Amino acid sequence: MNDLVKKIADESRLEAVRDVARKLLALGDDVEEVANVTGLSQDEVEEIRRNLH
Repeated sequence: MNDLVKKIADESRLEAVRDVARKLLALGDDVEEVANVTGLSQDEVEEIRRNLH
């Protein structure tokens, strides 16, 4: 797989994980749990949470 295709695929997967994090946060899950479930850092989940509203 060439580098560009791999980069696009990686970015697509990351955006899907971020979307799951948004949905979990909207359902009321806490930052630590969302980080554990998604594999994102707590800082990144916190940033997503701040941008929900």
